Amino acid sequence: PTRTKPIHTNMNIHPLLILTLALGALASPLSAAPFPPMEGRLELMQKVMNLRESMDLSDQQRDQIRQVVKSYRRDIKAQMIDAKEARETMRDAVKKHGADSAEAEEAAAEVGETAASRAKLVARIFEEVRPLLTEEQQKTAEDGRAEISEWIEGRLSARD
Repeated sequence: PTRTKPIHTNMNIHPLLILTLALGALASPLSAAPFPPMEGRLELMQKVMNLRESMDLSDQQRDQIRQVVKSYRRDIKAQMIDAKEARETMRDAVKKHGADSAEAEEAAAEVGETAASRAKLVARIFEEVRPLLTEEQQKTAEDGRAEISEWIEGRLSARD
C-alpha cells in the first residue's frame, strides 16, 4: 500500500530503533548525506533489525529502555519537526535562489545545526541507555554500530 504520511511524522517510535540510533549507526554518516536509494534503505533497515535482535535484551531491559525513550519523546518529536523544516527551507532556497546563493548557504547551516542537535539528543539518550546494558551487549552494540557505519561509508563511497 502507498504511504500517505511521511515516515518521519510517525511518532510511534520503537525504543529499540532509538537505541540503534543512539549507537551512532545512523547519526553521523547519514545526517550529512542524501539517503541511499530505496533498496539501500531496505538493506540498512535489515542491518538495524539484525543488530536489534543480536542485542538479546531482557524484558526488563526493554521496559527500562522504553521508559528512557518515553522521557525524550517530546524532544524527539521536536527534533524531527525541526529537521523536516530545515530540509524544506533548504529545498525552497535552492529552488528559488540557486544552490550558491546566500539563502541556500543560510539554509544549509540550519540543516547542519539540526544534524548536530540530533547527534546530541541521540548521545543523551544513549548516555541513559548504556548503563542498562551488560558489557557483552555494549560490545555487541559497538560492533554493530561499526559494521553499519562501514556499510554506510561503503555505500556513500560507491556513489563517487
